[in-house]
Amino acid sequence: MNIKEFFRHHNIINNPFAEDESQNDTIFRDHCSKSFFHPAWDKVYGNPIDPSTAIIFGSKGSGKTAIRLQLEECSWNHNQLHPTKRVFVIKYYEFNGFLAQLQERLGENFPKEPEKILEQIEIQDHIDSILIQGVTDLVNQILQQTKNNNIKQLKLDSSTINSLDQNQRKDLLLLATIYDQAEEGEPCFRWKKLRQRLKVFNWGGWLDQFWDYLSLFIISIGFLFLLYIILISFVTFIYLIIVGYCYYSKRISFYKTLSTQLWNNCRVRRQNISDLSSLLREQSRSFWKSSVMPRSRQAVTRYELLDKFQNILKSLNYSGIFVLVDRIDEPELVNGKSEAMRLLLFPLLNNKLLRHPGIGFKLLLPEELEKLVYREFNNSEDRMRLDKQNVIFKFDWTGETLFDLMAERMKACSQPEQWPLPLDLFDPKINVEQLVSALAALRTPRNLFKFLYDLISEHCKKHTNNKPEYRISAETFEYVKGLNASRLIK
Repeated sequence: MNIKEFFRHHNIINNPFAEDESQNDTIFRDHCSKSFFHPAWDKVYGNPIDPSTAIIFGSKGSGKTAIRLQLEECSWNHNQLHPTKRVFVIKYYEFNGFLAQLQERLGENFPKEPEKILEQIEIQDHIDSILIQGVTDLVNQILQQTKNNNIKQLKLDSSTINSLDQNQRKDLLLLATIYDQAEEGEPCFRWKKLRQRLKVFNWGGWLDQFWDYLSLFIISIGFLFLLYIILISFVTFIYLIIVGYCYYSKRISFYKTLSTQLWNNCRVRRQNISDLSSLLREQSRSFWKSSVMPRSRQAVTRYELLDKFQNILKSLNYSGIFVLVDRIDEPELVNGKSEAMRLLLFPLLNNKLLRHPGIGFKLLLPEELEKLVYREFNNSEDRMRLDKQNVIFKFDWTGETLFDLMAERMKACSQPEQWPLPLDLFDPKINVEQLVSALAALRTPRNLFKFLYDLISEHCKKHTNNKPEYRISAETFEYVKGLNASRLIK
């Protein structure tokens, strides 16, 4: 018997249980992400106008990625409904690039063991990485450039940009210089385009360059005049040329030193020292002398830059920030190991950062970290206060919730107004209590989809197209339930 024929009989167009990965699940993306939520959703989502931190510990397949996709979807919908109180979403879950930059910065002589590399991560690196992601996305919005064909990326119009005062525009140029990491285009060209979009005139930078070149020109003419009139010796002439060159290179040396300091202390940047130095030379030297910059490894500087970023966002009608942290077990250096996950995550679990006003961290963590985090909480009250966070230690699903999820997916795949109920797939001998009890043992949506897919496949294998049977028997139900229970134990 054909599975499609089984579903067609129940007015179901597509198999609701064929895909068990949220990232590629079109049924979830097009329907369930908007209509079906875990019972703990309100605690996770909170209030986007006044964001708060939430920490989830869930097993594989429990729906952490689905929650993250729903956070992105609901944030987008909120922004459409509240254009003056939007939430800025920072997607902080692509850790391979972050770790690759850190590993490269540590040098070839540093030990290659993943644990040794992960031990070097500090809270400064996490804040730098978050600012890189956030500033780059904001510059893309201002320049109206979509990233990775993201059709749901907001674009800021001129009237919104004009709400920034002059200091905020300079602060944004400062942040863009340090943290903008565009995947395409030259940094200098992108910075100039941003400056033009912000309508900030670079008189100081142009004047610095003018006086440098003019000084070099006057000194060179003076050397030639002295050589012609006084007939000074060739050695003296060379000496004067060197003096003139040193005078001219003073500004170059200043920016070279500054770019080296930034490169050494901001360890997750992609651009090299030469590119950063070229970008700094485009700007006024006096501006950088008085600016807050990450020239050292002090965390306080990062918090000041984070405050500047938030201040800019508020003027652009963003009342808060969501930082979505997911896929902590996937980076190559982590490879699913609990200790490696701990080393990557724990610098981020800082009470001051997690409770930073206006920022809500949404940490979607594997259940393997639950005991490690709880132990850290007991041993270091100053560092992390779980009692002050919204924590869900067991992100599981009840049998009733999985039953509702099953019904919702069947509805999403059915013809309008003709959707079946879950019990319509089973023999009348199987009642709601039996089905809910069986689903409760599954605990996660991924296990639910695998169980139902196996169950329907096993049923169809027992019947022919000539003598179809469109209700799953109690015997088949108990048989597949037993097989699934054995698989879960293993």
